[in-house]
Parts: sequence; structure tokens; C-alpha cells
Amino acid sequence: MPVLGNDRLVRETQGYWDELKTGLVFNVSLLKVAVLSILRTAGEQGLKTFLPLYLAETLHFSPALVGFGIAVMTFSGSWVQPFIGLLSDRIGRKPVLFVSLLLSAFVAWGLTVASGILLPILFISLIGSLHLSLRSIIFAFAMDVTPPEIGASTIGFVFSANQFFSVLVPVMTGYLADIYGLSIAFFMFAILTMLAALWVPLMSVSRADTALNKAQQA
Repeated sequence: MPVLGNDRLVRETQGYWDELKTGLVFNVSLLKVAVLSILRTAGEQGLKTFLPLYLAETLHFSPALVGFGIAVMTFSGSWVQPFIGLLSDRIGRKPVLFVSLLLSAFVAWGLTVASGILLPILFISLIGSLHLSLRSIIFAFAMDVTPPEIGASTIGFVFSANQFFSVLVPVMTGYLADIYGLSIAFFMFAILTMLAALWVPLMSVSRADTALNKAQQA
């Protein structure tokens, strides 16, 4: 009996690694989702790092107003997520991602010419609603193109790719900000977000060529 149990464990382990290899490592559809996620997160990292500095030094917000602006952006990205997720379930991930990313790029540019208090806060709120709310949709997209048996591995892969490839963006943005001013952070955000939007039409929504033949695992 122990031998039979060990044989079963070996078969199940081998089946998992086969599925991981086919559904994750050699999954072109998932790699496309990862590229999109990296572009979006890279822009977000630079924005989140330098937005408080821009508000304080360029727009002369008080510390309380800076905190309020960041809170508005975070809140906007939070409450919109259930609705934008529902919309992506209804009409598809790609249309929601494309339109939201495209609008985010233009809103970021608008923030560089906004003045006063209300208009910058409005633009910050729009960035939160349009951009910060997309992470859950991208993760859902990743789940759509991978077998359900490796869901946690899929999320771990995409999340790790986000952090690994975007870690240098604040450093690069800071270097450019020393030369060109803090507004360069928003132009970089707009460029990366625009590239992400243009990448969306190239993505696949099918799991057909990533799922393993279950009969091979029997």
C-alpha cells in the first residue's frame, strides 16, 4: 500500500509540473498578460513615488492636502474595482483595459497643466479610478489564459514579474526629474500607460492552446 501511495504521489506531482510547464512557462498568452502588467505597474510605481513631491513642490499643496490627494487616488481605485470588474465580465477584459489605459495616459498629461486645488484633485481621482483599479482585471485576464489548477502559481508569476521589472523605474524617474523637473514623472507614466494600451489588442483571450490534455495525466 505505501508503494502504491508513493506511485500516486509521483504521478500527481509529475502532472502538476507538466501543467505548470505548459500553462505557465511556455504560455505565450500569459507572457503577453505579464508584459501588459509590467508596463502598467512600472508607470504606477513612478507616479506613486513622485506624485506627493509634485503636489508639494510644484502645486504647493500643504502636507494635509498632499495626504488628502493620495487618499482620494487610493479610494477612487478601490471603490471602482467591483464595477469595472463587472464591466469586464460583461463586455470582455480587452475593451475595458484598452479604454481605461488610454484615458489614464491623457489624464496624466492633464495633471501637468492643472492648477489650483480642485482640478488636480479631480485628475488624481480619475487616475485612481481608471488606472489603479485595473490590477484585479489583469489578474483575472491571467487566470483566463491559464489552467485553473495553477491559479495561485499564475498570480505569483505575474505579481513577481511586476515587482522585478518595475523596481528601477522610480530611480530612473528620479534621475530624469532632477534634470527636467517633477512633471517628467507624469510624462513617463503617460508613455508607459500608452504603450500598455497599444499592447492590449495583441493579447489573446483563449485558453485552448494552454490547457493540458487531461487524458495524458491519467
